[in-house]
Amino acid sequence: SLAGALRVASAAFTVDVAAVLLRSADGAALRVRASVGLAQTEGAEIAIGDGFAGRIAATGRAARVDDLDDEVVVSPLLQANGVRSLIGAPMYARGRLTGVVCVGSRHRRSFAGDEEQLLGLIADRLGMIIDNAQLYERALAAVTSRDVLMGIVSHDLRTPLSSIGLALELMPADDRQLGPAVAIIKRSWAVMVRLVDDLRDLGAIEAGHLTIAARREDAGELLRAAVEGAE
Repeated sequence: SLAGALRVASAAFTVDVAAVLLRSADGAALRVRASVGLAQTEGAEIAIGDGFAGRIAATGRAARVDDLDDEVVVSPLLQANGVRSLIGAPMYARGRLTGVVCVGSRHRRSFAGDEEQLLGLIADRLGMIIDNAQLYERALAAVTSRDVLMGIVSHDLRTPLSSIGLALELMPADDRQLGPAVAIIKRSWAVMVRLVDDLRDLGAIEAGHLTIAARREDAGELLRAAVEGAE
């Protein structure tokens, strides 16, 4: 988890607080996604270009501040939590800014250049992890939407197809004029029924509930149906 990664980073830097801020969907702000040692972070948002983290996001470069008392503009969140020294780095994935990671101390300290490089490496890894998680969430949402749509389509189509099937049974298949048309309608109806069944089977396969019923079929009839369906 992000909180677990931040705890490891806090221990590595021997600091009191750490936070990951993600870029908002509109790209105009940063929002706190996870933090360690910080209070009152719920709903915290920083405009890109404002404050310590906002400037890192705007410039795309790591930064450090030995004493926030020397800063002209300081985030109310940092002030409320008594943060004194801070270092941060931008997180990127696929060439796109995903957010900023920061670690800080409630006591004045000077962060070294190698610590800035280390945080940059951590930011790179976190950026890829977060991007992969977001891609997975979007893919999962797309699969869920597809499954819902498939369920609705298969259910809504089954009722009219049943009515069509019953009506076809009443139509004269041996009539010279209507017979050929009835045969075409029956084949088309059978194709639609199979498509609906395939939709249901796909859902069952993904849920791990597919059952297979073996039966004998006329190979010649199957080939004829395949050829007719392709024509």
